[in-house]
Amino acid sequence: MRVKRHGLTPFAKGPHSPAPRAARFAKGDLHEKTNRRFDAAALAALSRTFAREAALKVAEEGLRLCYALSGSWLASGEAAEGASWLDRLLDLDRPVPAGVRARALAVRAELAFEHQDYPAARDYARQCVQLSEACQDGNQAAGLRLLALTALMAGNPEAALEHADAAVRAGRQMADEWEEGVALAAKAGVIAS
Repeated sequence: MRVKRHGLTPFAKGPHSPAPRAARFAKGDLHEKTNRRFDAAALAALSRTFAREAALKVAEEGLRLCYALSGSWLASGEAAEGASWLDRLLDLDRPVPAGVRARALAVRAELAFEHQDYPAARDYARQCVQLSEACQDGNQAAGLRLLALTALMAGNPEAALEHADAAVRAGRQMADEWEEGVALAAKAGVIAS
């Protein structure tokens, strides 16, 4: 008996099901004689399933790793490397949790700002804010802060101050002292300009 779900065709569990053998096969616990029990179609289906699952993990975990490495890239001057990794991972046509994608977009906006590519920073920041609002996750405060900074660089201090105020509120709502603090610093920069 097969069950179709999410575009995958998992095998039903049972003593003669290939699912337990597939799990042991993936861990390398099966010997050659047992491996012969898989027919070519089952191996092909299993291979596609493993590849699909691996691609999903690569996209999600890669974006999480980029978020974790963002401070290092910015502090070490390796923003180009970070931008390259993020561009590749964001371009993958794989579903990832919206909050993960939103946080990655915030990092990409920061890296674009670091490279003085203000239009790209603004676009990534907008995407971050929109996605963060839609999913109630992500990093709306960072997106708003980057919108404030890009508006300031574009010569629009009124919009910059509005975005900075919104970034401070979002940081407080997130209970994220770091984001609240850098949003306050951005607001101070706008006021001082």
